[in-house]
Amino acid sequence: MLVRIRADPLEGSWYTGPELFKRAGTWFICNPLGTMVSGYLQAAAYTNLSGVGGMPGWRWLFIIDGIFTIPVALIGFFIFPGIPGSPRPFYMTDRDVVLAKERTVRAKIRQPGKMSLDVFKRTLKRWHIWVFISCYA
Repeated sequence: MLVRIRADPLEGSWYTGPELFKRAGTWFICNPLGTMVSGYLQAAAYTNLSGVGGMPGWRWLFIIDGIFTIPVALIGFFIFPGIPGSPRPFYMTDRDVVLAKERTVRAKIRQPGKMSLDVFKRTLKRWHIWVFISCYA
């Protein structure tokens, strides 16, 4: 969930409205499927690896999660593009940056503003946020 909080404003700064709608729809469909598959994989790992190497199955689950999570996090750190106003990836040419900025202007996408304590407080005072949070609680 914490990743989504950080990723949503960044995705909103790169994608147009219809593109973001499709991406969010795909994510909300695939997320439960991924959760379901991971549950089956964890059950299989717990059952079949319990006692291997003298370790209980739950420890193997943490090891397997780390084997996947750490490389993905490191790769994401280097390839995550930032926002079009100040992109930082090594793989984007100057032409790519100009194209991204032009797309955001054409689609009337506002760039994320600075986050301050005042903005945070105002956000927590909105009823929409609490409805959203209660949907996930």
